[in-house]
Amino acid sequence: MLQKSSMDVLEAIFTRRSVRKYLIKAVEWDKIGYVVRAGQMAPSSGNLQNYKFILVTMPELRKEIATACLQQMWMVDAPVHIVICGQEQKAVPFYGVRGERLYTIQNTAASAMNMILMANAQGLGSCWVGAFDEDMLKSSLGITDGRPHIVLTIGYADPSEIIEMPVRYRIENITYLNKWKRRWLDLDRIIWSWNIIGKAMKKSKAIAGKLGAKAREMSESITKKLEEEEAKEREKRGGQN
Repeated sequence: MLQKSSMDVLEAIFTRRSVRKYLIKAVEWDKIGYVVRAGQMAPSSGNLQNYKFILVTMPELRKEIATACLQQMWMVDAPVHIVICGQEQKAVPFYGVRGERLYTIQNTAASAMNMILMANAQGLGSCWVGAFDEDMLKSSLGITDGRPHIVLTIGYADPSEIIEMPVRYRIENITYLNKWKRRWLDLDRIIWSWNIIGKAMKKSKAIAGKLGAKAREMSESITKKLEEEEAKEREKRGGQN
């Protein structure tokens, strides 16, 4: 039975790391079951669910998988490998080439992300591996009517490996508002402010109140500016018509 955890979805997302060093310790089958169940619950195009999951626990097969994954032999120590395969042809009657070349990949990727987050929520480490010799992997696992897209390693992370937070771009550098390349320069500041407020609320309601008022003032100012810009855009479009 899944234990109620203090880890909420935000914590599961923000504390996830790619683990490449594992303890020699078996993973409980109930935890593996919940990881797979999480993958099954991911969205898929038209609810096709055109994927299959291969659970690999045999050491000799894990070694073959690691070899097929361009000699990434660290994978062998992970007690569980989950090979996520897409069934492209199942999507073709409904979505044609786009279903084969895009939607199926999206479906397996969504499943993989759900699995990774569920693993983290249960105290397990994981790593998404996408580099492999497809023919070797298919041969090792006897895959005949599907295509391997992703290999996940699952296990208990070795605490001796310190994994730092990877560097990420600022939100304002990857997010546009309404149109391509229309940057929202204050977005990162707003999110940062509300993050600080959340932490402050745990310590002092008075401090949180002051920070909240400041953040709301900033947010209202930006919203007003955006509304003015959108009004000008609508007026411009109306004039063109």
